[in-house]
Amino acid sequence: METWRIRQGVPYRIADGDRELLVGLSDIGPGTARLTVHSDGEWVAGYDLGPGDECEIGGKRWTVSSISTPPRPYLELKELV
Repeated sequence: METWRIRQGVPYRIADGDRELLVGLSDIGPGTARLTVHSDGEWVAGYDLGPGDECEIGGKRWTVSSISTPPRPYLELKELV
């Protein structure tokens, strides 16, 4: 099972078949985070997430394991298998 820590302000590139996705954390607050996914400059998906919520990115299912607010904001996802 893979764990992915996404930090606010840092874009993450991942492959999804023949296209590249750019994943970013656009907003974060106590217990919530807004995750956005783009490809070739076009919006693909957006998720408003809280602990235990699920999303699909790059053909994989993920669940939110933790959200940390400033001063070091991040969203931690765990792959569902």
